[in-house]
Amino acid sequence: MSFAATDSDGAYKLVYIQTQEVYGALPGAHRVTIGVLSENGPKLPSCYSGQESILTADVKRGSQVIDWKLDDKGGK
Repeated sequence: MSFAATDSDGAYKLVYIQTQEVYGALPGAHRVTIGVLSENGPKLPSCYSGQESILTADVKRGSQVIDWKLDDKGGK
């Protein structure tokens, strides 16, 4: 599993193995979940988090950028 936190502009960099500073994700199809770490943060529709997430990513070898447009209708 990889994880990341966004900065104030929404940019992120996935971390695969934090202790060894290995970045990215394994190639292949993945389910993506997004959560909010702050109680005061925005509320996200359930379609973006946990087992209900509709977000997916097909990770390829090498560098790539994958972004999602999140809205209250579950758009990607």
